[in-house]
Amino acid sequence: MSATQDGDSVTLSYTGGWDAKSDKGDHQLISGTGKFEGTAGTG
Repeated sequence: MSATQDGDSVTLSYTGGWDAKSDKGDHQLISGTGKFEGTAGTG
């Protein structure tokens, strides 16, 4: 979970890994509050 200073938050799921050059994997936005309410996505 990541939260902003104003209390908005987002919860992500991440499957993958990273090395010194970059990260490689898939993420899914599970839920959000505040300005992130109702958001969804994958990548």
